[in-house]
Amino acid sequence: MWILVYIFFVILIAIAYFVPKNIKKNEIYSTSIFAILFGFISDEVLDLHLNLYGYFNHGFQWQGFFYSD
Repeated sequence: MWILVYIFFVILIAIAYFVPKNIKKNEIYSTSIFAILFGFISDEVLDLHLNLYGYFNHGFQWQGFFYSD
């Protein structure tokens, strides 16, 4: 079952890569960097300042990026 999900995502990524884009590369990069930084900042505020969530321990954990069973 999971192999179908991976195949589907690979197909979607390939489609997104080859579709002609009407925006410049610097707009794509700046939007991507903004999205990444906004995610990190909101995670830090919600976790460290407001203590609303933490997967394993308090603070930033690299374990949250990897699959754990």
